[in-house]
Amino acid sequence: MNADDPSSINPYQSPRPMDALSEEPGEPVAEIAVVEMPARKPEWRLSVYADRLRLSPPGDGPPQDVPSAELSEKVTVQDFLFIRRCVVVKLGKKKRIFQLEPEDFATFTQWLGPPTVADLKRALKKRLAWVLPIGCLIVLASVPMGGDRAAGIEPLPFDPVGFVLGGSLLLMGILSKWMPHPVFFLFDSFWFLALASNLSYQIFTGRSWLWIILVLFQLLLVLGGIGEYRRFSRSGGRNVSPFEAGNHELP
Repeated sequence: MNADDPSSINPYQSPRPMDALSEEPGEPVAEIAVVEMPARKPEWRLSVYADRLRLSPPGDGPPQDVPSAELSEKVTVQDFLFIRRCVVVKLGKKKRIFQLEPEDFATFTQWLGPPTVADLKRALKKRLAWVLPIGCLIVLASVPMGGDRAAGIEPLPFDPVGFVLGGSLLLMGILSKWMPHPVFFLFDSFWFLALASNLSYQIFTGRSWLWIILVLFQLLLVLGGIGEYRRFSRSGGRNVSPFEAGNHELP
């Protein structure tokens, strides 16, 4: 095998170092025409190689490479509800969203391989980044506080619903760091569902109907958590890079 021949790249070897990206890549595993969302701008060209992903903009713009070692940080796949067959790629400081045709999307996800444990940890950190501070605030706000009737300040009674919701957030945030598992996406969804149910009850018992907007937003978060659970539960929680396992090679 000639090491200088790009067509002889072993798809099962570890990703090549960054300085190797200056070399001209060999033949791509697949080339896909993709459309940038949401404005459906002119087609980009997505080329997948054994060790990198290349995006070529329309016109004469220079192509941009994402090496395999950075894929888990810069490339995510979305295919749930309103976001179908989309690939989100971070190029520089900007995230671009591309939509693929069904057959091309299947080809790309097969090349990319299933998400890894590192991907799961990253997704949990992003999804649950808010739970610890918000959980603390909810618990503190649920604790009974004495008032000052002389000053017109009414005492605040204990709020058991808020205490349970806040405490469950704290528990979920701590456990997800120690034992990352896709089920935490479901816990997160159930929490938002409970919050939406509680707020809906308050609306029907006299609270302003304008709060229904927040209920709808919370329901979207419920669906988003279910989508993340489905994505990661299908992977089987592999603790290896898809490139080390050779999943980026297509038949």
